[in-house]
Amino acid sequence: RAQPLRPQVLRGLARCPMKRLLALHAQLLPQPARSLRGCPVAGATEGEAPAELPEPAGEQKARAPPSASRQDELRKMFQVFADYRESVDRLSDDGTLPSMSPFDVVLATNHESGLFSKSAIHAWLEEAETQGRLNALDLLPGPWQACKTRKEQVGLLRAHQLAQMEGRDVFQYAQWQLDFGDRGLTSNIVVPKVETAGFGSGAKVRVIPRVILADPVDSERISRLHVRKEGNFENVLLDSVISTTDNDSWREQRAHLAEAFLPLSTLSEIMPVSLARAKMCADRLAELAAPAGPGAQRPAVDMSDFLLHEAQAQLQLALLGAPRDLME
Repeated sequence: RAQPLRPQVLRGLARCPMKRLLALHAQLLPQPARSLRGCPVAGATEGEAPAELPEPAGEQKARAPPSASRQDELRKMFQVFADYRESVDRLSDDGTLPSMSPFDVVLATNHESGLFSKSAIHAWLEEAETQGRLNALDLLPGPWQACKTRKEQVGLLRAHQLAQMEGRDVFQYAQWQLDFGDRGLTSNIVVPKVETAGFGSGAKVRVIPRVILADPVDSERISRLHVRKEGNFENVLLDSVISTTDNDSWREQRAHLAEAFLPLSTLSEIMPVSLARAKMCADRLAELAAPAGPGAQRPAVDMSDFLLHEAQAQLQLALLGAPRDLME
């Protein structure tokens, strides 16, 4: 449980929004501090010695070979990946729906995918430099300039990937803005990132420079001129309107969807349904939180389950026009 912050801490946080965010983050999602010398990671306190990143399986010294049961688990995990890639290819070729979503794959492999080995990242770095894909890392400030050796560069990429896997990458970006930018949280920075581009058998892991635009003038100007997507959603959402890197395909798909967002012909029919459900939602929450009888305590309500249910209710009732009994 989160502990109350001391008054002197609260006064300090009030003067620095970033510190306030980090303090809340530390209470809600406590994480061990990880950093690399010269490449700080959000969560480490000033003057704290950097902690080494965990060594991935297969790179630890004098490690015993995996047991027969572990080898069987690995074979099954790789088979899940192979089956999923083939199913995505079939979806792209003839529209056959895959048996698993990317999120199902994560569950089926027990969350063991995601953090790449140092040797693999080293090879992808060499490839990216040879192909000239990292030039942007020298055009804007960021943690890359603080990494003086290849080992530190690989460590930075793994730290970035670990932050994303743990859901704290937005805090990491903000910390790098403060550490390396010259305009606080409105600083533009660039960071290297391991990314899977493409989908199915065409998916390829690569190292790219990710530019974080925070300056409001730059953000408005560049968002009008440069609309091509990064490709970071292709592995999950394939070549849909949200993820495609093909601008012509994006324009065609967007044109098909435009009618769904016309204010009079479409949204005017959706909003009354949405409003009615929102009012019912408040009554439903009151019923769930009501005590069973006089003198009884109010029961705990699983708000995650409640909000997921209501999000689906809004989507199915208002946007899809499904009847309530089907939605329930």
